[in-house]
Amino acid sequence: MFIVYVDTDAAMHERMTDTFRQTHRVLSFAELFEAYKWIKHNDIPDVIVTEMDVDASTGLQSLRFLQSKAKLKQTHLVGFTHQPGNYTDLLLSEGAAALFAKANLIDELSAYLQFISAARPKAKTLRDVEEARGRKPVAKATRKQTN
Repeated sequence: MFIVYVDTDAAMHERMTDTFRQTHRVLSFAELFEAYKWIKHNDIPDVIVTEMDVDASTGLQSLRFLQSKAKLKQTHLVGFTHQPGNYTDLLLSEGAAALFAKANLIDELSAYLQFISAARPKAKTLRDVEEARGRKPVAKATRKQTN
């Protein structure tokens, strides 16, 4: 899974990378706009993790900016805040996939990533579709050789 992490805290950049390096690809940015410029010309992340403090003027703006980008429609927008308190319901109702306290971010994000990885539907094959429709799967065709 590809994660873009946005935070001005360099120590958290290092912790995120160290924690998820073995299982996920993590790319860190100090500013959301820097991250978006990179995404615009490169890969689409599965998850974007950014600060969403509603007390600060950028909390909802960050969320709305990311939601407005067609390229990010399938991306999980995860927020962190220093004081989740009363704002969790507001941010979730505005479209955030999750909101975590920064103090617990690594643990809560790890659990969230496991949850969405397990919830991802596996790619369906033609055989799966045929079985779901109640039909017997078609055997592979064999070629007859004519002389």
